[in-house]
Amino acid sequence: MMDGSRKYPLSKLALVTSAVIVGIVAAFLNVTFAAKPAGQAPYLVKDIFPEDASSFPGSLTNVSGVLYFSARDSNHGRELWKSDGTTTGTIMVDDIYSGTESSNPWYLRNMDGILYFFADASDEYKGLWRSAGTPQNTDLIQSFMMGLFGPFLGNLTVVDSQLFFTVSYPKVFNIQLWHSDGTAVGTTNIGSDFWSYNSNGLSGLTNANGRLFFGGDDDIDGEELWQSDGTAAGTIMVRDIYSGYQSSSPSKLTAVDQKFYFSAEDGFHGSELWVSVGTITGTLLVKDVFTGTESASPAHLEAVGEVLFFSANDGLHGEELWKSDGTLTGTLLVKDIYSGTTGSSLSNLINVSGMLYFSAD
Repeated sequence: MMDGSRKYPLSKLALVTSAVIVGIVAAFLNVTFAAKPAGQAPYLVKDIFPEDASSFPGSLTNVSGVLYFSARDSNHGRELWKSDGTTTGTIMVDDIYSGTESSNPWYLRNMDGILYFFADASDEYKGLWRSAGTPQNTDLIQSFMMGLFGPFLGNLTVVDSQLFFTVSYPKVFNIQLWHSDGTAVGTTNIGSDFWSYNSNGLSGLTNANGRLFFGGDDDIDGEELWQSDGTAAGTIMVRDIYSGYQSSSPSKLTAVDQKFYFSAEDGFHGSELWVSVGTITGTLLVKDVFTGTESASPAHLEAVGEVLFFSANDGLHGEELWKSDGTLTGTLLVKDIYSGTTGSSLSNLINVSGMLYFSAD
């Protein structure tokens, strides 16, 4: 058992460096495939749920060259599995919710070579878990008892060697921000409550240069940009962008070099592209892409080196591909792919070795 934690008493695709496993969930076969090195043909790793049944592999996550994922087989519900790319090396890690019930592992995250995730230990309890790949070192860190008002666990986010996550009680509109160092004693409620009466409450948790940034509604200033270092004193609003009780609704936070970009509105402009270095004076509107109070609605933010690519609508070209270096003059339309005001419906922007790929009409 790993130091500083205990098992719960009721019982209990990713690119990898060593084997280069690329998981593909094929709906028609319901199995996981893998791509061999050097461009060899895909092959079936393991028929987890034999015959025509489905194992539905999901949440594929690389931890130090081992692929972790959730799946079900003929004797167990959806549980935590791992694979080294071989049939014999593809095994269930632990039957957290014993029997045919499912622990439904979700939000699988790699922190310092250890897997962290949420899972259901029973119908009454769920919690934050960690695993080093065997039943003996798969441990419960913090449990939460289900009640009339929740809670619901989500937004597990790694910031250097820290974990942040949300514990929400939607029926009373309350969301708590929690912090963990990966141990039971080091897992606590930071003490800053957020509220979702008229907003998301707490969302968009993002690691930017070793600090957590997010959108939070403290029921005073609306949903604004916040940051946290894992302490109550260090959990503060960065800037009240939409002054007063109205919400700027920061979203799509994306780190690029020493700053991060996001979408927000300030009451004078619509939803536009903003940039921040984590200070009041360093949080600025980049460009009013759709001039006036209309919204350019920046979306699909993706960093390629020190340049941010995103989709936006300037009112003249429809939703098209834009780029920005964080300055007014350096924020430009890349190309009007679908000529005119229709827009090319960009999606799936991804950086592959310094080149942007995406789908568009």
